[in-house]
Amino acid sequence: MQLNLQKKINYLNEALLLATYVCNTDTSNDSVLPIDYKKIAFSKVEIEREYQWLVSFLSVVRTEARVLVDSHSDLKILFQRFDNESVPEILNFLTFSNLKQSIEYYSPNELLEKIKKFFIVNMESLGFTITTSFSFDEIDSMTLFNEQQRYMLYKLFNNINKTYDIFYKFLSSMESIIKSREKILIKEFNTFYDSIEAIDICSIDSTGALGTILENYKIDYLEYTFFIQFHQPIGFSLSSEDKLNGFLFIGFLPYLLRDNYISVEENKNEMASKFLALSDPTRFNIIMLLSRSSMYGREIAEELSISTGTISHHLSLLIKEGIIVSETKGKRIYYKINQIELDRMSQFINQIGGRGNEE
Repeated sequence: MQLNLQKKINYLNEALLLATYVCNTDTSNDSVLPIDYKKIAFSKVEIEREYQWLVSFLSVVRTEARVLVDSHSDLKILFQRFDNESVPEILNFLTFSNLKQSIEYYSPNELLEKIKKFFIVNMESLGFTITTSFSFDEIDSMTLFNEQQRYMLYKLFNNINKTYDIFYKFLSSMESIIKSREKILIKEFNTFYDSIEAIDICSIDSTGALGTILENYKIDYLEYTFFIQFHQPIGFSLSSEDKLNGFLFIGFLPYLLRDNYISVEENKNEMASKFLALSDPTRFNIIMLLSRSSMYGREIAEELSISTGTISHHLSLLIKEGIIVSETKGKRIYYKINQIELDRMSQFINQIGGRGNEE
């Protein structure tokens, strides 16, 4: 089997991912990195500090993409998820396909034919029958999608009211948004690719599913690439033309953080000690005071009407647990909250709260 690492940003896939993200989240999430913070050992503050360049990139392209999407509001239906109706976004099958690096490598007709081909294959795998005519009756019988989506599919495949022509130009413009900011990424990606050329592909997948696929299918060619905006560690698709080819897409940031996922069980003893420290009313009140500003020991003692000796004992314990930190200014020692550690505690609570929802 031939292995090939695609070292270039796949602008077409990234454009589809960007459009899907913008159409399914609000502006308050535009600086959110593509990672499940509930399962990671590091806090949101730590990760964003380390990957500030990626935060900046995503914030900018998402903001600009929203303007573009708003000017093509009819196309939103192609990317929207309808959670209350349990139906997928129309172009989900396309987003995770092995596409050329950019839409500029496809003529409008070439890309449309590729989309149609992918659509037929995916629908057949789900038990639906559809021909290359894409008639209204055929599409209208596809109950997988809601009425709005079925109508948009018909318009897209038959270029009704130039829907496909508009869509093609839209994706080209979405790519341009990413390309215009690519300088933020190029240096980081070049360094990254140099470090992974000798990687064992199967080691990426903690579930072992990839190894099983490679064993059970005689894959002639496997291409793997990293998606900037992909929130899962790994995804995989197969295509069969003359030969059986595999396309492996890997979430850039989930991949980098793959060794830092931590379970509730691994973390529980450390967290139990920290929460026990905060269960004491005096220490809790100290934290509440320090949430407003840093303070020195005598200030805290006077505010809480407690002796400096007692306050010193409580401060020492909070420092030991990493919940607060101290710094010397002149002749005084000031204490302040360790925000990173409180974020870790918050992440632990989120992990517990999310366990019941995990499959």
